[in-house]
Amino acid sequence: MRCIQCGAELRPNARFCNVCGADQTLSQAAVQAAAQAEGQPTVIEPFPAGAPGGEQTASEGAESDRIKRPPRPLRTADDTSVEAEGATQSVTPPAQSPTATNGAVAPQIPIARAESEGDHPWPLPAQAVVAGRYLVQRVISAAANHEGENIYRVTDRRGAEKCWSCGTTYAATDDPQRFCTECGADMLGHELTLHERIAKPDETPTQPLSAASSPPQNAEQVFYDQGREYRIVPESTGAPSFPSGVKITVGAASDIGVSRQGGHNEDSIGHVVLEIQHDSYAEPLALAVVADGLGGHASGREASRLVVRTLLDHVLRTVALPRVELLTDAPATEEGLRHILREGIQAANEALCQANDEQKLDMGSTVVAVLAYEGTAYIANVGDSRAYALEGETLRRITTDHSLVEQLVAGGIIADADRYTHPERNQIFRSLGLHREMEVDFFTQWLRPGMRLLLCSDGLWEMARDAEITRILRANADPQSACDALIQAANKAGGEDNISAVVVQIGA
Repeated sequence: MRCIQCGAELRPNARFCNVCGADQTLSQAAVQAAAQAEGQPTVIEPFPAGAPGGEQTASEGAESDRIKRPPRPLRTADDTSVEAEGATQSVTPPAQSPTATNGAVAPQIPIARAESEGDHPWPLPAQAVVAGRYLVQRVISAAANHEGENIYRVTDRRGAEKCWSCGTTYAATDDPQRFCTECGADMLGHELTLHERIAKPDETPTQPLSAASSPPQNAEQVFYDQGREYRIVPESTGAPSFPSGVKITVGAASDIGVSRQGGHNEDSIGHVVLEIQHDSYAEPLALAVVADGLGGHASGREASRLVVRTLLDHVLRTVALPRVELLTDAPATEEGLRHILREGIQAANEALCQANDEQKLDMGSTVVAVLAYEGTAYIANVGDSRAYALEGETLRRITTDHSLVEQLVAGGIIADADRYTHPERNQIFRSLGLHREMEVDFFTQWLRPGMRLLLCSDGLWEMARDAEITRILRANADPQSACDALIQAANKAGGEDNISAVVVQIGA
């Protein structure tokens, strides 16, 4: 399998390219959009049956297979300022990148060299490379003389053996592992702490880490290079410990929007937190879901409501109630919870398809859901409702929209900011209720104290951009207050659609 964007060789069924970060589920539409941009006549249709990342369609190419929301007023640069997305997984091809041997465009990885041997500066400058591997980002502290210790923040240009965000493990390799193929996290952008001092004369230099056969493990590592001792202190790459268990608090809000007054709110939201404590240790099980009924289809409001109720019912019956009724003391497994979440969404899809068949309707809905158990969250989405993770000052989009504009952005046909004004921005290629055979995207996210997960419909993220969402989430400590403020911000920006937000706050 090769990357649709840079041509890199990938493992089978990879969701994201580990070199350029491109979403591999967008292959066909990206190719067609590129042809269209070059002036070749083409019609962008949904993925054919059996295509990677596509859904099985009953009538490939039929107009009914393309779902369109009601047109919204075209927003121009004069209506609202266009902000750059802060930290999304949509990747625009790098400009002026070197050409790879296969003719594809390869991503640029900045390579800066320190002074030559014998003239090694003290302290190291930013962009210096230690042991051919660690790129200095900035100096944290510097010793006045060679008897002290310098501390730097560095990134590992060879990537990591285990994703710092979702825990996916990779085989040792010398190839740069830039983006995690499971969650899209930037592997090369994750900073480590590097300590530097002059090696003592009686110390025996060991093999430089750059020549080692495997990436660094979770524990501290010491190596020697050019007469200096270096100690790498990685950030915690394992699931963080919660001494008293995970504390989960949820806030939720939904609003019809300014432009939809007098109509129906076609969004539905739901959440439930079941917490059992033993010996002062919390074992929470939490489910949160946002569904956006497809406007222009019959009973979009009823479609989203049916999706939320079906998914909540399935998770409560299969995993929550059995634990309360003491039917099992066995802990839930990762594969078991992913399977339960998948079954719940498939059940919701089947319920919509059955209602459409029986009542001759055309109901449809997007869905984004998170099922959290202890220190791990399992996330699923269909359509263009999104899930984000906020850690510190960084907002990262976890899910990928199943929409035309997402494909155009990923293919480099339009700029990322153009997604908010593109005339076909209301077109999505995947939804519940369209076909009984439907693909669902799944993601795994380790939870960390202070992290927040945001689930929202497109009525929020199209109005309040990433920078505004980040500001609001950081300014409101209470998750319910954060949701209310997000709704207000989206309405203030125009409120062109129904708006829904669910904030899942993680505490220790």
